[in-house]
This record gives sequence, structure tokens and C-alpha cells, in this order.
Amino acid sequence: MTMYIVAYDVNTPHQGAVKAKLQANGFGNLIPVAPSGHRQLPDTTLAVNAASPKEALTKFKTLAVSAATGVVVERVVAVEATQYSIDGEAYP
Repeated sequence: MTMYIVAYDVNTPHQGAVKAKLQANGFGNLIPVAPSGHRQLPDTTLAVNAASPKEALTKFKTLAVSAATGVVVERVVAVEATQYSIDGEAYP
């Protein structure tokens, strides 16, 4: 499995419910950084292991729309996290 970064926009009243549902089902808000440690992703960005970007999007959409009644996925993109640079607070 490969790690994908999924960035998304959902209608505002449901952002918290969607994020909680995703995190309870294998999505995470921390990514590893060298040499050892993790960094937190922005609020509407999560990481997930999947076989392809299409699978990452399918997982996202399935979970997001089931998080609460009336959830609208406005935009979503999945990108393979092979090489990345991140700036912000570190988590050991």
C-alpha cells in the first residue's frame, strides 16, 4: 500500500463530523518526516494508505457522505506522498 495525501472541502457545518469519521476509519492527520517524527497536516487534509489514488478517493467519499446527513463533498484530491516537504510544528 502507498500513502496518499487527501485534501478536501466539504460543506462547513459537517467538517468536524467528516474528519472524525475519516480518522476513526484509517485516515490520519500526521505524516512521517525524517529522521524521526511526524508533522500534522492542515485541517482539511488527511493521509491514507491505499492501492491507488482512485481507491483513496473512493474510501474518502464513502466515509465522508456517511458521516452526517447532508454532507456535500465540494472538492477532493488524492496525491501520492512519495516526496514531500512540510513546514510547521513537529511531533516526535
